[in-house]
Amino acid sequence: MKCIAIYIILLALFPTCCAKIKERTTQTTVLWVQRTGKYNNYRIPSLIVTQKGILLAFCEGREAGDAGDINILLKRTEDNGKTWSS
Repeated sequence: MKCIAIYIILLALFPTCCAKIKERTTQTTVLWVQRTGKYNNYRIPSLIVTQKGILLAFCEGREAGDAGDINILLKRTEDNGKTWSS
């Protein structure tokens, strides 16, 4: 019964959420591309927003599979993702 009530509430809120999403513009930026640069694979991406509004993007850079060298990579932006550090 709880699931049905939650489902009905979500359905009631859905049009409001969609209206807000349509008002926003989105931008897609690819930060890491497989088999480019030093690493063959980029895995487990994460995005963190600091209290100052700075975006920090992390991922694992892997030269091989799970058994190879694995490093944590970071890129940051202070302009809402328009430009990223290299």
